[in-house]
Amino acid sequence: QVQPSFIAATFAVPGIRLAIKKSCVGPGWTLSHAYRAKVRNAVFPRSLTRASTGQSDSYAWFDFRTASRAEGLRALDVRLSPPDSPERFTSVLAVSVNDAPERIVSLDRGKDRLLQLRPARGAQVKTLKLRLISGELALDGLVPHYSDKPRLVLDTFGIPGATARGWEVINPAALRESDPHDSYDAVLLAYGTNEGNDTDYDANHYAASLRATLKNLRSAYPSSMCVLLGPTERGVPRQGGAQRVPPDHYSRIHRSITQTQRRVGEEFRCQFWDWQSFMGGAGGAYRWLAQSPPLMAGDLIHLTGQGYRLSGQRLGERLRGN
Repeated sequence: QVQPSFIAATFAVPGIRLAIKKSCVGPGWTLSHAYRAKVRNAVFPRSLTRASTGQSDSYAWFDFRTASRAEGLRALDVRLSPPDSPERFTSVLAVSVNDAPERIVSLDRGKDRLLQLRPARGAQVKTLKLRLISGELALDGLVPHYSDKPRLVLDTFGIPGATARGWEVINPAALRESDPHDSYDAVLLAYGTNEGNDTDYDANHYAASLRATLKNLRSAYPSSMCVLLGPTERGVPRQGGAQRVPPDHYSRIHRSITQTQRRVGEEFRCQFWDWQSFMGGAGGAYRWLAQSPPLMAGDLIHLTGQGYRLSGQRLGERLRGN
């Protein structure tokens, strides 16, 4: 009863679980992330990630038969990115649905940005195999269509190591034009820990960056409820019996980020959840690590599965108004 409306092209990113049964990709793929873009007004899909390849015989296989949809999907759209240059050129793909013989598809990347897979009446899309024969292929993501409408749509677009800069540099108008979709009821942004890694962190600079981020977010999703999830509490593990920085180094930075998110978020009608305070504030990471079972991972950055479950339950209560 909970299904995604968009499957991001992050099938080759370690540490990410897509909302499908399994994916398998060959060599030659390159991932582009908005937070690493070198220009402003960058064009990206809603996941802020794109996968591309120009290597002949590069492939990507997908199996959509999860426990909640054992028969697969009623239909599927493959969203392609526009060309990097205005010149049109043709890409040739081999496409196989449900392990059927490959069909050759020619795409004019100057205008063909959507590959629609519609099986025969009564059939379902269980598996998809894409193989590049010639040209280039740039995948923005997959849009599933279901036989029964899900009660809840939940899309997750987390990228290990990412910062909110992706929203700061993206072109929200291009996002709406190239990736039309219904507005979400709520959008949750969970950033801050990676920003806290910046050795030159400055609260004023961070506030300006966050304002640019939320301005673009609000342009893309003007009517959605916005929730900022502040960074967790963080400690400093010992290395060789010593700590390279004071034990409260990251705790103090995270407190500054937390206060900035709360203050700036109000300017853009965004609610705020203080994850750091939920963990007990300063020193909370060390106390969570000492719990049995531990709620904090040994790196004193990430939580354990139990720690994340506990946090998720509390966040759910907060969103319900409890």
